[in-house]
Amino acid sequence: MTALRGKDGSTLWEAKTDMASVDTLVVNGGLMHLGGDGRDSGKAEFAVEARDSGTGKKVWSASFPQKHGTWSPPARPLVAGGLVHWSGHDRVHSFTADTGDEVWQRRIPGSVGVDESGAEGSLQLLGVERGALHLQGRGGNLYTLDARTGACRWKCAPRRYGRVAEWKTAPAVLKNGVLYSGDRKLRASRL
Repeated sequence: MTALRGKDGSTLWEAKTDMASVDTLVVNGGLMHLGGDGRDSGKAEFAVEARDSGTGKKVWSASFPQKHGTWSPPARPLVAGGLVHWSGHDRVHSFTADTGDEVWQRRIPGSVGVDESGAEGSLQLLGVERGALHLQGRGGNLYTLDARTGACRWKCAPRRYGRVAEWKTAPAVLKNGVLYSGDRKLRASRL
């Protein structure tokens, strides 16, 4: 990991991560949260790590196994309300942003998989609004969980064309209490 000064591109700090690869990164306040492939241990796992954004010093890290030995790109960590929400494959994990204590985890059955073209996907975190964490899964399926507990609030499955839901559904967007989505029709739903 390397942090560069915006004004002149000089190196602010460099740090080595224990992760095999860093696929996602988000900076919020004084912390960076990284997500990606776990350590070079030979085990299939996802990892999330928090580092001080000013120094690069590791604050905490967590890892958990990949399901069925498959790998799919993890979602970008989402920081809201003092929690870091992160998804890998069909699970959502929530950690305290500053200490990394796991608050909850939830499996979303049928939310991911491989479509007819062989494409594999992972749950994508859309945002947190009004205490609810919104996610999009396979075929554009939308899920809403309580951000503090992980309890399922609702699932809305869009109409499917054909027998297999594909990943070709446009990504949903959450903005100012409105969820925009589309499969072959565009929809806007006020939350």
